[in-house]
Amino acid sequence: MEPGSGSFAQRLYIWERVLDLIRARPVTGWGLETLGTVFPYDRSSLVEIFGLKPVIVDRAHNDLLQVTVAMGIPGALAYLLFWGTVIRAGWRLCRGTSGTDRVLTAGWLSALVAYLIQLQFSFSLVAVAPVVWLMAGAACGWEASR
Repeated sequence: MEPGSGSFAQRLYIWERVLDLIRARPVTGWGLETLGTVFPYDRSSLVEIFGLKPVIVDRAHNDLLQVTVAMGIPGALAYLLFWGTVIRAGWRLCRGTSGTDRVLTAGWLSALVAYLIQLQFSFSLVAVAPVVWLMAGAACGWEASR
């Protein structure tokens, strides 16, 4: 993977500009679903990075940056706290169960961690996100009831 080419270069370009937007409004962010409007479109650099096709950058292609640009650093901290709580609950479940429950919990926790890692290079999809959120809630509820 070469940093100066392809989708990697496009992501770096987006991330640099999103970080500038975060620096401009670190506390409140720019609001949900506003990146496509507030993204600094510079036609010459867009053509250099993306080619001649029309481009609308409405996703940061990094979940943590997306949350931070939308809700500011306090929102990002709350988001990290949430996922930390879910992972902790999953870990405690995995350690506190045995047999099939332990295998299922370990599989779910591994899948969640893999999903959260891939979100740092992409964005949440409507087809997948609700299932992840439901399973996160179920794991926390299961762990709390033990």
